[in-house]
Amino acid sequence: MTESRARPKRRSPLATTLARLAAVEDGGPALSAHIGLPADTGWTGCADLAGDDAHLDDLLERVGRSYGSGDRAVAGSLFLRAYLWPILVPAVAAFLVDRRVPDVGAANVALRFDERGRADGVAFLEGRFAVLGGNEAAGAAGAVVLASEDEMTAWLGEGLAEAHVPGLFAALRRCGVRRSERALWGMVADLVAEAFGWAGPVLDLEHEARAFAEGMLDGSPHIPGKANHLTLVRDGVPVRTRLKNACCLYYRVGDAPCPTCPRAMRREHSGRPATRGTEGKG
Repeated sequence: MTESRARPKRRSPLATTLARLAAVEDGGPALSAHIGLPADTGWTGCADLAGDDAHLDDLLERVGRSYGSGDRAVAGSLFLRAYLWPILVPAVAAFLVDRRVPDVGAANVALRFDERGRADGVAFLEGRFAVLGGNEAAGAAGAVVLASEDEMTAWLGEGLAEAHVPGLFAALRRCGVRRSERALWGMVADLVAEAFGWAGPVLDLEHEARAFAEGMLDGSPHIPGKANHLTLVRDGVPVRTRLKNACCLYYRVGDAPCPTCPRAMRREHSGRPATRGTEGKG
C-alpha cells in the first residue's frame, strides 16, 4: 500500500516579503507583520472591534490612563495613531521593496493590543495582495493583478477608506470621541504620509517613498488630505519636513507639540522661505 503524503503548502509571496522586512536591521517591530492569525492569545479582528463598543471603550480608557488624560478626544486621537501605524508601515514597506500591497480592509486585519491600549502587533488574516502584472508573484493565489504603481497605491487607499476606517470612526464616535470627520480623515492622511516617510529612509528609498506618498495622497479620491511635504530653512540650512493635515492633540498631554504640528509649523514658516513638494529629488 502506497503511503500518501500531503503536499506542503506553498508560502505566500506576501509572507516572503514580510519576512524580508522583519529582517531589516533598522526596522524593528514596526516592520513586523504576520500572515494568518497567530497562535498566541490577545488578538482582535479589526472588523470585530468596530462592532464591540465595550472592548473599544476599554482600550480608550487604557490609552487615556497611560497619558494621564480623561479627555476622550485626546484618547481617541492617540488611539487612532497607534491603531493605524502597525498596519500602514508594513503595507507601505512591502509596496516599496517588492511592489506587493496587503489587503488592509478591516475584515482582513487583526491587531494585538498592549496594557496601554496601543496596538503592538498586526496580522493580515489572508494572503490577498495587490501586485503588478509583470511581478513574479502575479500568478500566485490571492494575487490581485494591477496595471500600475498608481493603481496599487490607490488600492491601498481604497482598502483604508472604503473597507476599514469608516467603521472605526463610527465606533469611536459611539464611545464618546468628539472629533470632526475632517480631523479624523486628516489624521489618516497624515499617517499614510508618515508611514512612507518612516519606511523610505529605513529601506534606503527615501526619495522614492516621498514621491509615492504625494502620488497617493495629493488629489486622492479616497483619502481627503495631502502629503504636504515642504522644506524649511532653519539657521540657513534647508530642512525637509511636512505639515500635518490635522492635529493629533498630543500637545495636550506632551511636553511640546509634535515636530510637524500644524499649529506650530504654520507659525514657524509664516514669512519664511519654504518649498513644497519633492524639489531637489535626487
